[in-house]
Amino acid sequence: MREIDKYNVLKEKLQGICDENNLTYSIQNRTYPFLMTVKPLGGMDAQQTMLEGMEDSGATGYISPDASLVFVYKDGELSYKISETWTISATLFNKLKNLFMKLRDMWMGYF
Repeated sequence: MREIDKYNVLKEKLQGICDENNLTYSIQNRTYPFLMTVKPLGGMDAQQTMLEGMEDSGATGYISPDASLVFVYKDGELSYKISETWTISATLFNKLKNLFMKLRDMWMGYF
């Protein structure tokens, strides 16, 4: 399987994770540095669903409508930034981080 095909499979997996968790993502791969932004879906209905999911899992907290999680790979280093107020589980964070790194590796292999 070619790198671009593997990349597209990983993007489909990322889309599935985002769909399950009421998230949306965007990837910047045409310019340096490679980055991925993940945001909660907008709208009050989506926000209410996310809050209910947190209550079911035992977590509590407010999710800002403008919250985002940005992963950046620059100068051989992975960094991330969470803006606004957003509580995310360690499991979900690690899934997103690992997918980001795999996507970055496949993209670099393609080019």
